[in-house]
Amino acid sequence: WVIFGNGVVGPDGSVYWVFRRGAQLALAISRDEGTTWQLENVPNAPLLGYFNILQVGFVNPNYVIGESLSIDAQGNLYLVWPDPQDRLRFCVSRDRGLTFSEPVVISAPEVKNVSYGMATVKEPGVIAIAYYGRSEGKAHHGYIAESRDALSAEPTFTGGTVNPPDDPLYPHGFKVGYDKMLFGGDLNEIVHVRYAPSGDIFASFNKRMRKGAHKKGGWDAKQHANSRLQAVLGRLEHR
Repeated sequence: WVIFGNGVVGPDGSVYWVFRRGAQLALAISRDEGTTWQLENVPNAPLLGYFNILQVGFVNPNYVIGESLSIDAQGNLYLVWPDPQDRLRFCVSRDRGLTFSEPVVISAPEVKNVSYGMATVKEPGVIAIAYYGRSEGKAHHGYIAESRDALSAEPTFTGGTVNPPDDPLYPHGFKVGYDKMLFGGDLNEIVHVRYAPSGDIFASFNKRMRKGAHKKGGWDAKQHANSRLQAVLGRLEHR
């Protein structure tokens, strides 16, 4: 296995792990607490062709699959992943990983390029997603969206960006950080999304700050652990 993913435990004790199997999204299933595993490719779910770790830092961050797998109290499995065209796709298994719905694109219609993507489940059929996205130019924004009919054949998602359009999180293109890591730079591999008790949705992102405290909107990296990244928390409210 080449593992870039996460695992969940179902209400019956079954263990599921989503991972990269070459250029294919796959699911590992154990019904006996990890003693034996059943490996299943997710149909119609190709990934970027993977050869080595350098591609992550210098070619495309979507070689890394984040928390792509979620499960609800009824055992329904929800998968979210970036496809080879850098769109965010989604499918569901309602029979413990034996079959899957036809994958659909769930990134916003205007988004041409997604970086990372994660989901969380509130209850059966209700999920939230978060991801970085680019609609035009090089600027990337943070997106949050929710579906309340995620178990349907054509789920609908509503949401938007966490930042103003004129203040993107990555104004000059998304930077994963591998190329700077050896020189004390920061990695950016993580987007998290969670439901609050109120039902509102919170998601965390990073924002690349402008270098130079003397500049408008500038950032003194030395005062922030030599980091160029600032944490950003987005919130999607229900009204």
